[in-house]
Amino acid sequence: VSTPKGNLLIENLKINDIVYCYDAHDNIQQSYIEKCWKHIPEETDGYMLTIT
Repeated sequence: VSTPKGNLLIENLKINDIVYCYDAHDNIQQSYIEKCWKHIPEETDGYMLTIT
């Protein structure tokens, strides 16, 4: 995951970390992580992660 501190493994991200994201017009912005959770691959296979 791209962050202002460089690329980080998704497993190492925490609440309040800053990451790069895209807005509705595909402009790059910075956003804080507000929630973290682990998913079970068998239950989420084929889904796309969407951050809002």
